[in-house]
Amino acid sequence: IINSKQILAKNKGIYMTVNAGVPNDCKISSIHLASILGNLIDNAIEAVEKEDNPYIHVQISVIKESFLLIKIVNKCSKSDLSNQTTKENKLFHGIGLKSVKNTGFVFYRLRKKTYQIRNILHKDL
Repeated sequence: IINSKQILAKNKGIYMTVNAGVPNDCKISSIHLASILGNLIDNAIEAVEKEDNPYIHVQISVIKESFLLIKIVNKCSKSDLSNQTTKENKLFHGIGLKSVKNTGFVFYRLRKKTYQIRNILHKDL
C-alpha cells in the first residue's frame, strides 16, 4: 500500500518519504494495517495537494516494545485544526479517520507549518 501511495503522491507532484520498520512479531493483520495506512496517507495527500512544495513523511516504528507507532507529517499552511473537508460530497467526510480512531490511540496537532497525526496500536492487536 505504501508503494502505491508513494506513486500516487509522486504523480501529483508531492514529495513523500517513508521510514518504516514493522517487526516480524507484529500480529496486526496486513489488511488492517493497509487500511489504516491507506486512510492516513490518502488524507495527507488530499491535504497537501494545494500547498506550495508539498511533502509527506511517513514513519512506522515500535515504541516501548509493545506498540506500533504510525506517524504521518505533512505540510500545512492552516492555522487551526478544524479538519474541514475539501470533498465535494460532505457525506463521506471523516469516515476514514473515524475508522482509524477505532484502532488505537490517535493524536494530531499543528506544529511549525506541519500537520502531524500519530496512531498508536498494540502490536499484538
